[in-house]
Amino acid sequence: MREVAERRQQLELEHEQALAILKFKQDEIKRLQRVRNTVLSFGGFFGFVLAKVTL
Repeated sequence: MREVAERRQQLELEHEQALAILKFKQDEIKRLQRVRNTVLSFGGFFGFVLAKVTL
């Protein structure tokens, strides 16, 4: 019985750690998506400006 309780406690700890890693990765993805969107929006802006300058 004791081994089962220890194993359960270990699994709960591993689960909490996995959830923390998942949240970190999800936050990292959101940050990267925001950066990508910002870069793309500026890229479009600069492309528009360059098109006007070259006319």
